Amino acid sequence: ERQFFLSDMAFEFIEMIISKTVLAPFIYIKLVFQLQPQLSLATSFSAYTDVYSLLYHTVANTGIRGLLAGNTMMLIRFPPHYLVTRYCRKHFHLPPPQGYIARLYAAIYRGLKDSVPALLIVYPLEFLRTYYVLLNTYSAQGGQALSSKHIDLSGDWIDVAFAVIGRYGCLALYEGFLVTLLSMTLFRIFYFILYDAMILIGRRQSSSRFPKTILISLISGLACYPLDTLRRRQMIEVTFGEGPCKSVWCLAMIIYSEGGIFAFFHGALFNIVAAVLRSL
Repeated sequence: ERQFFLSDMAFEFIEMIISKTVLAPFIYIKLVFQLQPQLSLATSFSAYTDVYSLLYHTVANTGIRGLLAGNTMMLIRFPPHYLVTRYCRKHFHLPPPQGYIARLYAAIYRGLKDSVPALLIVYPLEFLRTYYVLLNTYSAQGGQALSSKHIDLSGDWIDVAFAVIGRYGCLALYEGFLVTLLSMTLFRIFYFILYDAMILIGRRQSSSRFPKTILISLISGLACYPLDTLRRRQMIEVTFGEGPCKSVWCLAMIIYSEGGIFAFFHGALFNIVAAVLRSL
């Protein structure tokens, strides 16, 4: 059993390295467009208006590796995330649900109990990945040192981690965590309702459910995308705003003032492309 466990883990790790590396440029572009409004307000950074300019400046100044910024954190997080998720899937089961509401609750529970414990461990890496993308993006425009009125950002992402912890404590690395939980919950709700609706209208009778599950995932992910933008902006509010965000609603209004409802969907197209490629 241990041999099978190790081989499964090794296989999934190799698969994850390949998929994360292929998708990293799309996630990089998505994060830049999500975060650049706040970065341009707080620094001398000039916001990109098109993908070509972003790619040109990134590759010209930081090389192809610049498009993989933050991917190392995703590789580091794999072992603890895999082990905790595997353990949770093996335990904490619910009895077979009866009725629509019970099945909805079970769907939410299964999604959260597999993800939340692991997320508690690896979330700081997600926080630091966001900053690593910012540091790389700023340097790609020729910025020598990313400045902040709160902490020193002149070093790499490890220096940022110690600077954030030193000023605000370890909990600052969990900025946006509650919004992430809300997003995960809503995603499970949307996915369950849409999938159940497909069953009710009889579309499940086709030969393959694969395109349908992709479509449902894309719609659910797009519906929750504003919360992803909100949590990312919460992360960088630690240094580029007024410290750790004290009001999520206030931050949401700031984002809304930058371009209306569409401001919450910056980078959504590249998130969709990455999600489709991930499903193939």
